[in-house]
This record gives sequence, C-alpha cells and structure tokens, in this order.
Amino acid sequence: MMKKKLLKHIVFLFILLTFGGCVNEMDMIDHEQNFDPDIELFVLPDPIKAIFEFDKSINNIYDRSNILSHIEFLYSNRKTRKLLIFLMESGIRINFYKFPAGSESKNEAQCKPSFIITEIGFNGSNHITFENLLHELLHLYAYLNYKTYTDGYYAACEEYEVRVLTDLIMSRDFKGLVFEYQGMKSVSGDSIYSDYQEWLKTLINAYNYNSNLIVRKFQMYGVFCITNFLDFSDKENKFSLQITDFNHYTPLLLKVFWQGF
Repeated sequence: MMKKKLLKHIVFLFILLTFGGCVNEMDMIDHEQNFDPDIELFVLPDPIKAIFEFDKSINNIYDRSNILSHIEFLYSNRKTRKLLIFLMESGIRINFYKFPAGSESKNEAQCKPSFIITEIGFNGSNHITFENLLHELLHLYAYLNYKTYTDGYYAACEEYEVRVLTDLIMSRDFKGLVFEYQGMKSVSGDSIYSDYQEWLKTLINAYNYNSNLIVRKFQMYGVFCITNFLDFSDKENKFSLQITDFNHYTPLLLKVFWQGF
C-alpha cells in the first residue's frame, strides 16, 4: 500500500514538473517575442553607481530606491547608457536632494551643474520621475559639453532643447512608459499639442540630423511653451528665461539625438 501511494505521488510530481516546465518555457518564448532589442537587463556597475550620492534630505529607502531604479533603467537602454558612461568618464559626482518643505519653487526638479559636484533636486517624492531625472541629467550633459550653455547664455534655448530631447528619447526609446510631454501641454481647442507630437514623429523618423526640420518649429513651439506653461512668478524662471533667446537659436543639444544617444 505504501509503495502504491509513493508511486502515485511520484507520477503526480512528474506530471506537475513537466507541465510547469512547459508553462515556463512558453512564458520565456512569449517574453522573447515581445522583447525590445535596445533594452538589456543589467545590474548597475559599481563605477557608475559610485558617481551618485544622496543628501540627508532624501532620508527614506523608497525615494533612494526610486532614483536608483530610474538610473538602472537608463543604463538598460543602449542609447541612454552612453549618457551615464559619459558622466562617469567626466569625473563628476551627482548629489540628489529634495527641496525643503514649503519651498516656493514651482519647478518639479532642478539641476545645479558643476564640473565637480552637481546637485539635482526634486520638489517632493511625487516628482522623482523617470522623465524628470532624464531631463536634469540632460541639463548636466549640456553644461559639460557646450560652452554657450556652460556660460549661461540663451538659457531659454537650453531649457527648451532639454524638454524636446527628453520627449524625443522617451518617445523613441521608452515607448512603454506613460509620461507627460515636457515640450508642450494639451490645451483645449488648440491644435498646437497634436502638431507638436507630429513634429516629434518627423524628427524620430529622420535618418540624419537636419537643421531645416528643427529650427523654425523649435522657435515657434519654444516661445509658446515658455510663455504659456512656465510659471514666471518663480523668480528662477523670470530672470533666466528670455523669449528673445530664441532669435539666436542654433541646434546644439538636439544633435545628440542623431549623433550620440
């Protein structure tokens, strides 16, 4: 009797393992069929992880884990990985912090770039988003690469280049993520939002960099966005972002969408 029960258990276990193995194999096949070839699974390398540090204002595990997971996701993509590698090779360090409670700033996040220690701040835990982190890292990249932006000239152009490039990268490389466009907002009864989206698609589908596709619409959308959607009661915006900057716009940062990452 014991032998029969044991045999039944062995047969049942064999069927269960066989069936379970088939299910797992089918899951793997389905995963491979839906896998984005530009996304690879990596543990963030120590040399890159080492450039990031946290201010005591980010004093909970959730916020720190959230930031690190965003960085790891950036690293998992072959294109945006180049951004992190560049920052590592530049020898800079990045300190994350949260705005103090009761801050009057209207910005969701902020970058204070430096060739030594850069500070990137978030206006509360709810604004520690993937697109905000990408946005601020692009500000740092622009500061390190383009003397015009390093010296603080044409801040409105830099701000809007960062916004458009963030939207382009999010739309091309991270299609599965839900995000709000930074270069334009939806306004009831206004077609400029859908026009902006179509412009992004045109740029994404352009095989090579072409300034003719960029300059005129960049100036038009940039003036509209800066004028209508940035809060000029915030002194940081009021004194640094001048609409007249767009008269002098020449693509700098946007070129990396085709030439870099």
